[in-house]
Amino acid sequence: MNDTVQVTLNREDWEHIVRLVQRVVPATSQSLDDAYEWDEDEGPDVEWIEARQRGLADARALSDRVTAAVVVASGEAAPRQAGAAATGGA
Repeated sequence: MNDTVQVTLNREDWEHIVRLVQRVVPATSQSLDDAYEWDEDEGPDVEWIEARQRGLADARALSDRVTAAVVVASGEAAPRQAGAAATGGA
């Protein structure tokens, strides 16, 4: 079974999708940071922290896949610089 779906979008829509996806990574990273701030009396919620870690990994993977799809579809360099700057990457 083929899990690939092909969608045709205007360039500005592609760019908008990439920007939205790239914003998910910093937001998910902040969620993970927040998970590490636990109540001293209760201790860390390990399951919550692990879920946030998985969420961040998923967000990064999605961002990479969408960005790669834009590169393939457009034949141009990906708009990664803006995303890297937003996430502290190079």
